[in-house]
Formats: sequence, structure tokens, C-alpha cells
Amino acid sequence: MIHLECRCGKRILISKDFPSDRGRCPRCGDTVDLTQLGIETPRPVSNDSTDSKSATGVSAALFTACLLAIGLSVVGLVLAFRARAETRFLAREIESGPNRSGPDFPVGSTARASRTQPVSKASDFESLRAIETLRKQMKTLDDRVEKIQTLAEKAASRSVTPVRTVSTPSPSGSDLQTRLLEVARRCSPPVVAIVTDRGAGSGVVFSSDGLIVTNEHVISGRRVIEVHFPSGAKYEARVLGRDVMSDIALLQVKASNLTVMPIGDSDQVKVGQVVAALGNPFGLSRDGKPTMTVGIVSALHRIVTPGNGQRRYGDAIQTDAAINPGNSGGALVDLDGKLIGINGAISSSTGTSAGVGFAIPVNFVQRILPTLKQGKSPQPGFLGITVRDMNAKESSRTRHRGAVVATIQRGSPAHRARLRSGQLITRFEGKSVTSSTDLINRISYYQAGSLVRIRIVQLDGVERDVTVRIGEIR
Repeated sequence: MIHLECRCGKRILISKDFPSDRGRCPRCGDTVDLTQLGIETPRPVSNDSTDSKSATGVSAALFTACLLAIGLSVVGLVLAFRARAETRFLAREIESGPNRSGPDFPVGSTARASRTQPVSKASDFESLRAIETLRKQMKTLDDRVEKIQTLAEKAASRSVTPVRTVSTPSPSGSDLQTRLLEVARRCSPPVVAIVTDRGAGSGVVFSSDGLIVTNEHVISGRRVIEVHFPSGAKYEARVLGRDVMSDIALLQVKASNLTVMPIGDSDQVKVGQVVAALGNPFGLSRDGKPTMTVGIVSALHRIVTPGNGQRRYGDAIQTDAAINPGNSGGALVDLDGKLIGINGAISSSTGTSAGVGFAIPVNFVQRILPTLKQGKSPQPGFLGITVRDMNAKESSRTRHRGAVVATIQRGSPAHRARLRSGQLITRFEGKSVTSSTDLINRISYYQAGSLVRIRIVQLDGVERDVTVRIGEIR
């Protein structure tokens, strides 16, 4: 509030927020120019500025936003109460006129009150207009206080809202059970029981016209091979092709319109992935209906040599899903119901499942099937090199990772491609090589005569690609 004294001695009480540049004396009607007295009158406040400040306060750190909102709320309430008080005071002053007396009327020691001086109509009009203006300002302040309180509530709610984390959902509980039920429904029909004159095993249907994949050791030396389907149908089978080293055999039955197992991608399998094994353990599935066990992929790229070293799984998938005698040749599938491997061996001191089973990757099986269909045995290829892993010194000198060429056999495919000892093989057929074992496993996927592209890092650090024709082991 501003206290002014008119020339007639009347003391005038005017709000600093009064929108006019002139004040009028209620006694004599004279006007006082506030700008001449060095008093600045308020200018309209931009709503855009207010909204911008509010938005800034909300978007700042949550703690700071809360403090700012509380401060603005207090200021807004003070301004609102102040405006209401001024309005009530001026209203009482106008209604009572010059005869008003009492403690609410501030009369200074220099004021000379002339209680017989009438108040002019113009003075009444100006006072009423001032009251109306103050009422409008009070309404504006109320609106702003309401906005400030709303912002404060939002800021407070943000400060206590828990942070939500986004994670990739994993199958668990009822969802896992639902998916396993679907796996059993989809994958049981193409899994068959193979019954021979010397025991039983399992197989997987690869084509609707009767091609069935199983382990070579399941049918090795057998005179009678019979295939039992889950539908109850039974067919005699003949061997189209077999590979003792990789332990894969291809059978043919005279049937049509068979349910085929969906094929997955064994290169995409990850450790910890949930899988299911389907087959004929202990010959229990002679009626053709397979047994399904569930576990996870516990390791990858295992080198396994079952059968006293006659067979070699160069890139086996290890799982803890129960695999027992009779499961050989059965299916290892993922939760999408797609085949990722052919179960073939276990590691156990008792001959039964000890939680360590091995499956041949389906990608490898797919590569040798064309040769088996022709009645031939795949010829394992070689490059004619020995490789080793990088040592600590070599790893610190380069950013590359791979397998180091240790020795090269004279006259071998690697020798003809001008590979040199000490070079680093980093890629094989477009895929990264992580270790010497990884490289050996990749070579085993290709038969003699195949052309493969290899990327090497030379001793001088220069990278180059070479094409090598896989040789035949003699």
C-alpha cells in the first residue's frame, strides 16, 4: 500500500497494484499523478511467461520442483489474501464516506479532517471503478493460485512415483506351462520310435514323404528296423545313408502326408535357453507316443567322442533335459516348437541321465542330408593346419580375436592358399571365429570340395580374405 497526502490535507491510501497512473482524493476530488512522484505502476503479466516458468519448474529435478511449487503456492496465497483485504478496506471506506471514523481508518498526525466536506459523484465513480478493478485482479490471482496448486500437486506426485523399468519378458509360471503344452502338441507327431532286433531308439520326420533322421548307432548292425508313429501306424524302414563319424543316419519309409518337424536355427541357440527333449527312453514309447522332458541349454560348442572315439560331435549342444537310453535320435526343440538338435549322447557313470546330455546341431544335419540322400557318406574336410588360441601378449597387441595358425601341412589346402604360421584367422564364411575350437567346429560343417572364404590378419597387421577349397582327409 502507498500513503499519499492531498493538498487539502486528506491522506489517501492507494494499492501499489492500482492499474491507473493517477490517484484521486475522495475529499476534494484532486488527482495525484503517480508517475510524477517516481512510482511505477504495474504492467500486465504475460500468461506465456507464467506458463513457461511453471513448465520449467515441473521439468526440473523433482526435489527442486517441489520446493518451487510450494514457494509459489505461498506467494500466491499471500497475494490473494492481500487483494481481498484491500478490497474490503476500500469498500468500507466508500460506503462510510468522509464521516467514517474508527481504528480501521488510518488518520495521520498531519491529517486535517474536515468532516463537513461532501464527497463528489466523480470521486464515488472512481472509487467504485477501483473496487471493480481490484475484484478482477483478485479473481486473476485466485486463478493463478489454483494453477500453482495444481502444479505443486503434480510435482509432489512425480516425486513419489516409482521408476518403472522395462525388461524383456521371459516365460515363467503359467506362460511357460502354456508354451510347453503347445510344444508337446506340435512336436509329438513328428517324433517316432525306432524299434530294431537289438533295441530301440528315436527318430525325427524330416519330410512328408517318409524321410526320417536318427543316430547312426541306433541302426548300426541291425537287420530289422521298424518305425512306430504316434498315430499307431508302423512301417518298415530302409537306410538311405549313414555317417559313422558324425553319428547321423537317414531312413526311408513308404508313407505320405506325414507331419514334418519344424526346423529351427541352431546358430541362434543361447546358454540358459529353455528346451525340451522328445523321444523313446528305455523303449517306453513303443506305442509311438514320445516322452518329453524339459531343461535348459547348459553349454555350447562341446566336443564329444562317444563310441570309443569312433564318432565325434564337433559342435554339440549340451543340455540338462533328461536324455536316457532310447532317446538317441530324438528331437531337442526350443519353446517355439522348432528343432535345434538331434539327441545323441550322455555323460554318465551309470548309463542313465545325470543331467549332462548332448545333441548334434540341426544346422550340421541339414548340411550333410543331400549327401546322405545320395546314399553316400559325407567326407570330413580339412585345411591342413593346426591352430591354437591367442596368448595374453598377442591379445594385447591387437583388437582382433580368432585362432592363431600354429603349423601348416605342406601341399595342404592352406599351404596352396599361402597361409603362414602366426597369422590370425578371424572370420570363416562370414562368421566371427572366437577360438581355435570354434574354427575346428566350423570346418567340420563343410565337406571335401567345398569352397570357403577365410579372413586372416597377417603378421604386419593387414587384413585380407582368401578362398580355400576344403580338402579330403586321407
